[in-house]
Amino acid sequence: MATGSLGVDHASMPVQGKFERSIDDLMLEIEFNGAKRQVPVGTTILDLLQESRIETRFCAVESNLDIVPKSHYGSHQVQSGDKIEVVTLVGGG
Repeated sequence: MATGSLGVDHASMPVQGKFERSIDDLMLEIEFNGAKRQVPVGTTILDLLQESRIETRFCAVESNLDIVPKSHYGSHQVQSGDKIEVVTLVGGG
């Protein structure tokens, strides 16, 4: 049992006030290629692409109808409610 200098068990005390958090506060709901999805706060476009095994060289990404430059994939953090669409190039003949 972890106690402070006054003998109070801090581990069993509930977190209150502005620091109170639930798991929902740490997750965002987005739409990724038409499917609703929960992602952690701080998720970037690059994170989504890597998780989906999409090669960044052969895709274009749109966030809420705006094209995201490839140079911003690693810094563009998704927000709750974002609609992310990814288009990939397909070769063939």
